Order: sequence, then C-alpha cells, then structure tokens
Amino acid sequence: MISLIIPYTAPRLLKNELIDISVSPFTLVFERAGLLSAAAVMNAVVLTTVLSAGNSGLYAATRMLYVLATEGKAPRFFARLSASGVPRRALIAVTAIAALCFLTSIYGKDTIYLWLINTSGMGGFLCWLGIAVCHWRFRRGLACHGFDTSILPYRAKFFPLGTALAYVICLTVTLGQNYEAFLKDPVDWQGILATYIGIFIFAGVWIGYRLVLGGRFVPYAEMRFPEAEKFEKEAANAEDLTHYLGSGSRAGNTLIRPWAPCPLPCQYVSTIKIHDREFYFMTILTIARRKLLTTAFAAAAALMFGTTEAVAAEAPARIAALPAIDAALLYAAEADGLYAKEGLNVEIVPFKSALELTAAMRAGKIAGHYTNLMTTITQRVNGIDAKVIATTWHTCANNRAFGLAVSPKAADRITSLEVLKAQKGVTTAKSSGTITDRMLDVMIADAKVGPEVFKDVEVAQIPIRLQMLNVGRLETALFYEPLLTLIEQKGGRVVWDDRKLVKPLSMISVRAPYQTPHFVGAFRRALSEAAKRLDADPEKYRSLLVKKGLIPKGLEKTYRFPKFGGFETADGLPPLPSDADVKEAADWLLKKGLIKSAPDVKAVVCR
Repeated sequence: MISLIIPYTAPRLLKNELIDISVSPFTLVFERAGLLSAAAVMNAVVLTTVLSAGNSGLYAATRMLYVLATEGKAPRFFARLSASGVPRRALIAVTAIAALCFLTSIYGKDTIYLWLINTSGMGGFLCWLGIAVCHWRFRRGLACHGFDTSILPYRAKFFPLGTALAYVICLTVTLGQNYEAFLKDPVDWQGILATYIGIFIFAGVWIGYRLVLGGRFVPYAEMRFPEAEKFEKEAANAEDLTHYLGSGSRAGNTLIRPWAPCPLPCQYVSTIKIHDREFYFMTILTIARRKLLTTAFAAAAALMFGTTEAVAAEAPARIAALPAIDAALLYAAEADGLYAKEGLNVEIVPFKSALELTAAMRAGKIAGHYTNLMTTITQRVNGIDAKVIATTWHTCANNRAFGLAVSPKAADRITSLEVLKAQKGVTTAKSSGTITDRMLDVMIADAKVGPEVFKDVEVAQIPIRLQMLNVGRLETALFYEPLLTLIEQKGGRVVWDDRKLVKPLSMISVRAPYQTPHFVGAFRRALSEAAKRLDADPEKYRSLLVKKGLIPKGLEKTYRFPKFGGFETADGLPPLPSDADVKEAADWLLKKGLIKSAPDVKAVVCR
C-alpha cells in the first residue's frame, strides 16, 4: 500500500497549477500497481457512477414532482401516469430542467453552474436538517399522546441522541461551508451569497408558501397518528381491553397530566425509567415547578386541616388500581362499603400502567396506589414519601400469578421450558423497571435460562403487549392472571409460572398524609374482610370484576377465582413485606442501575 502513495506535486497529476488537474490520481495509482489500461478502467467506473447518480436523482425528482402534483402542491398536469404507471410528464419536466442545468456547465461553468451546485448541495443538507426536526417532533408528539413506541414498524435505535447529533452535524455543515468568506478583509459577500444561496431560496419559498397558502407548525396537542390509533383500537377490540385504555388514557383523565408544559395528556413519565427519553427533555424543567407547587399545596392543606391525620380523614383518599386480578380486594371492599365501615373515605381510581401511577403519585393527585416494592423504593429515592401498608398478592403453590406465555403462532415450536432454553433470539416483551421486568429476571434465574435465549423488545402498555403476542409480533411475554388464562384459550402456552416462589408481589402504598396508624389499620382490616368475602362467595363479585376490567371478555363465566385470604399472619390481616424482601428488591434496582442508592429498608414499609 505504501508503494502506491503518490505526492500531490506529481508532474502528471498537475497540468498547470493546483486547481488544474491533468490526470486522475486513481489512474496513476492503478498504473503504479501494474494495471494496464488504467485510464479506461477509471473512465468506466466514473461513467457508471455518474449514470447511477443521474438515474437515481432523475427517479427521485420525478416521483417527488408527481406526489406534489397529486397532493395539490404542484400543477395537476404532472399528476398523470402512463399506461405502464410511469409519470412521464413529470419525467420530461425534470429531464428538461436537468438538461438546462447541464448546459450551464458548458456556457458558464464558473458562474451559473457553481451557483446551481451550491444550491443543490445546500438543499440536500437542509433536507436532512428538516428530517431531523420532523423526527424529533414526531416522537415527542407520539409520546405526548400516550402511544407506546413499540407499535412503530421501525424505531431509531439511538433516539433522541442520534437525532440531536444529526441535527447538530447538518446545521454545522450547512452554516460552515464557507466560513472563510466571513474572515476575509473585506468580507467576501459575493462568495457568501454563492455558497449560501440555497438557504435564501429555501427561506423565500417557505415564506412565500406561508403567505400565499398559509400554514403553521402543528402543536403537539393537535397532532394525529392514524396508524397508531388504529393499532391501539385493534389491541383493545381484539380482547375487549378497553378498560386498559379507559380511565387514565387519552380519553381525558386529568390525573395523569401533572408536568406537561402544554395541555397534553402526557403519560410516559416514570421515576423508575423514562421509556421515551425525548419526553424527559420536554418535562425536566416543569418537574421542579410541579414539586414546588406540590409542596406549597401540602403546606396549605396542613394549615387548613391542622394535621396530616385530619387530611386523611376529611379528604377522599384516591387509591389508583391496575387491571390485575389481585386488585379485586380493592374493588370488593369499595363495593361492600368496607372502607366506610372502618371510618375511611376511599375512592378506587383505575389506571392502565404503572408509569401513569407514578406520575400521578408525584403530582400529589392520588393518595396511594396498587404497586410493588420496586416502585415504592424508587419513589422514595426520588423524593416521594411513599410507604407500603398492605400486600394484596403473595406467591403460593395454589395460585398462579405471573407466567411466561408463548404466542399462539409459536406454541407449536416452543412447547416447553426446556425447548425454550435451547432457542436463540426469542423475542420477549420488556417493561423496564417494572414488576414484569423483575419477574422476568426471576424466571430467567429460576429456570436457568441463558442470556442468548431472549431478545428484549420494550413494550410498556399491557394491551399493546397482548396484541403483539397474539398476532405473532412477539414470541413470548410475561403476563399475570387472568391474561395467562386468556392466552391459553387463544392457543398460546404458559411454559413457566411463579407457584414455586415465595415472594410478595403486589401491594398498596400511600403518601405521607395517609401513613397514620388509624388509616393503615382501618385499610388493612377492610382488605382482610374483602378477602374473606371473595373466598366465601366469589360469584357475587364476578360481574363487578368484569365491569372493572379485572376479568377480560372471553373469561367472564369461566375464569376460576384464586384464593385471596389465608394470610397466615398473627393478626389475620394482609401481610407486610419483610426487611429481607425490601433489601432483595433494592439490590435488584441497584444492579439494574435504576437507583443510585438504596433507602432505609425499615422506612419503606408502615409497620
């Protein structure tokens, strides 16, 4: 390779001066390598390249003109197709313009052609700059309207960093193409105009279009995503999972709009992990403002009611719940008036995801929520004074809570856990930092599944995850009951479940004003009585749980209720997680990098 290097001052390379090249350096290199007819070879390469570039440019320009004509943004004359489907009118127009541009290289190569080259090159960079801006706004709009990015056919792997980097690079290259002209004395205004003529043309066309035909930047609140809405409707309608998309969705639940700088139902904020990282940039400044307001409101409430216990007694305690079967305790206690019997004013509010619960919790819009140890620990680390007051579900030999489901389309291939362990790159849903994420890790450790088996796909929303599994876009996914039973009915398979484990799974946590002995004791007693009534006569509550979405369509009459009682505690009340349970969960969060430090173990649970 070193022997092929030629100096830039080679006599055959230069004809007169540095700007007048006589022989291609590639030709000289090939001649040195002993390749005969090197000039002919390079001419063939250059000709092929030029023809390819010309053909590609001609094709792209023709189709763009045709599409613009069909959309009414160019004369309708160019919207006609030939019998073979070729937009010939657009092709002829583009070819004519290209020919005129070529002729300028013959008759005025030092002036007009140079300007055209600069305009074309600058237009390319402006195009990529526009693509970066559009991509950024599209993803932000998607996140602000609550859509899961997993529904996208393609997701940019390095978003938002990649998009931001592309924007910066394109902007730098665009503005820095002839910065030397600004440093000359006097300033080379002719050179500046020649270099940056594309920017002026773009600005003129854009401003002219706005003035003549109108137009504006579409606010995020007004953005529409027809394909995303279609897929989400399919996900809901396929299994009648509208309860996942009802309260707490874009339909208008104001509880989950705490930090939006614009009037948007922005849902994807989590103190566990920001799934849509672009949403973090949009909300980081308003989070601080919200925290200050929350503190102010809390202080005002303390002055008005005197004590935190008075707040808990007077104000409705809004407890958020997810559509999981163990939330039946919450709804049964509400339906039978057990909270009121214990002297509490409690309202159960349905939500569709753990991410929304955390957002509403931080905003101070709810008193507490259905949760797990990881969420509670992370909340405390991030400044939310939440504590666990009761466990609603604990693994046991008789009740299947979580399990790894196989898609109906993959059930014939993945017939057992042992068969699964022999696979590679099996797609599985993941919701980072949530209970399903941890239980997936528990399953992997318990079943001794190798790291090469699974290929993770981030899917936060439960209905989207279920729909993707049913249609075969996911091969496996971790679900809880009764969705596991539903998947089996649809032809899927459960190859692992948690019945051999001994772990607290779901629980109730509340904010500081409700962490009083009166509230905690009364709430646990209400849940205990609800568990007894559910076990004694589960059919009494079937219609209620179907209505609340805890039992999906298709299982209304056939779903077999688990046992909710039998707490085996000294006081007969729902158990509380042990210090060892809390430490295990905190260690998992630390290992995942979801928290930087663990809180005081004894401060996580109200004992």
